[in-house]
Amino acid sequence: MTQQNDNIKDMFEAGVHYGTLRASRNPSVKKYIYGTKANVDIIDVNITADQIEKAKAFIADLKANNKVILFATSKSEVQDIVKDAALRFNSPYISGRWVGGLFTNFEIIRKRINRMIEITDLKAKGELKKYTKKEQSLMDKEVERLEKLFIGVKDLTSLPAALIVVDPKKEFIAVEEARVLGIPVIAIANTDCKVSTINYPIVANDSSRSSVDYILHQLLG
Repeated sequence: MTQQNDNIKDMFEAGVHYGTLRASRNPSVKKYIYGTKANVDIIDVNITADQIEKAKAFIADLKANNKVILFATSKSEVQDIVKDAALRFNSPYISGRWVGGLFTNFEIIRKRINRMIEITDLKAKGELKKYTKKEQSLMDKEVERLEKLFIGVKDLTSLPAALIVVDPKKEFIAVEEARVLGIPVIAIANTDCKVSTINYPIVANDSSRSSVDYILHQLLG
């Protein structure tokens, strides 16, 4: 059995081929559909395999040139998988709600991140003790709020060279901000997503943990 056949088998076992209901199909994915079974679209994983290879080559080139890639998803089913992939790849991540303006108002957002870092450093040095208990409590709550939003991007000091998202339909704000600024997007996208404007679409099951995990491992090596 060839390596390609092994990969196709692995994709089926991971559930990569399961699309959404035919009624929710986006017209842009029509050419990626193999067929329909019980009103559920079945994705042509041979095409998906080619898409993975194209995205993988692009990612490898970015990494070879020390470019930064940001990972993002707010899908609760796969947040931990995306976060773990980003950490393995030594990349920043948003694992939760996208922060509007992260790209388009980066300088303003960066000030909020710096504020989070500043308070955290003061606390670590014991310098918050000079403030009243009420002031310390307020700063603790402020850091807690900021960390929920920014802990994964605290080291992001400039715009990334690319964005990897799971479910571009759900992450439409992130995708649009990237498009406006010319940041290439790699997206794991099910059949209900518009993929015609995605630079590197990977049409696949974007809700299954095994599917997303498989694809991210293939992309990152």
